Amino acid sequence: MAAWAGPRTRAAHAKQHMLIWVTRGATSCTVNAQSSAMNSHNALFITAGTLFSFNYESSFLGQTVVLPPSDRLDWPDEHMLLRVREPKAQLTLTHYVETIQSEAHDAEPLARTAVQAHAQLMMVWAHRYLMYQHAASDKAAQGLMRAFCSLILQSEAQDT
Repeated sequence: MAAWAGPRTRAAHAKQHMLIWVTRGATSCTVNAQSSAMNSHNALFITAGTLFSFNYESSFLGQTVVLPPSDRLDWPDEHMLLRVREPKAQLTLTHYVETIQSEAHDAEPLARTAVQAHAQLMMVWAHRYLMYQHAASDKAAQGLMRAFCSLILQSEAQDT
């Protein structure tokens, strides 16, 4: 786990699973030759074995979680970018990141097991959030299509 601040460019091969959670500022990243802009409250899940670069400026603040691949961890098969807009969802992800970080740094018994458990809960949350984003996007697209079809019907009614 690490907090990043200051202007830098990182190019790396993710040897472990990685979450980059942007909490302030803007940045750009390239994952498997696909570039994306990232802003505050964006989360990037990078799968182990992935090539990526990460460029951030002095106003950037974020955290990373680095986890070894595990059969018990339902990490996505490819990178996943979440734009976390809702305050409750932002707090939830921040809670997972901070809890994992706390468990990883404490010398408590079963800390590794606790890290894996919290990481799995974080991944359940991320997969659900992605499903909700797609569902909301689908609803918006359906609403747009209904409105478009209604306009066509109105236009046809005016022509007759």
